[in-house]
Amino acid sequence: TLATLSAARGVSTDALGNVYIADYGGNKVYEVKNADGLTYLVAGTGTAGSTTNGALATSTNLNQPRGVWADSVGNIYIASTTANQIEVVDPTGYIHNFAGTGTAGYNGDNRTALSATINNPQGVATDVNLNVYIADSSNGRIRVVCVTCGTGSPLDLLLAKLGVASAVNGNI
Repeated sequence: TLATLSAARGVSTDALGNVYIADYGGNKVYEVKNADGLTYLVAGTGTAGSTTNGALATSTNLNQPRGVWADSVGNIYIASTTANQIEVVDPTGYIHNFAGTGTAGYNGDNRTALSATINNPQGVATDVNLNVYIADSSNGRIRVVCVTCGTGSPLDLLLAKLGVASAVNGNI
């Protein structure tokens, strides 16, 4: 089916050629499947509000999503801008809080992603090792949630080149 977009702000593709659209004004995320060219609702009811952790993604609210990214294992990450959180829709269609407390701010790094405050996230992406990068806009930072970190990992080597201490898996 065709979707009417209110204010599309983010778009990305996956390895299969599917297109993901973050509809900021419509408080929804859509997928246009390469296989059939049809548009499917991924997340959101169309009402701005808090996401219900663990709910079916199409049955819960989003709050002005700006960024969307699909990783290589079927997770879809959403930068829920006004909620100051990153949400993830798992391959079974359920949504989970991934990063951010829901309160705008910055309380430092080297803490679990769910206990970190972020402020106005504008984008989200993953690398080939499934580490998650967040454009933490109002804090003027790119934040990384380590999923596969550790001594000698590609992210660890990059952080060392930047003079940043290696993070612990699950931390921002």
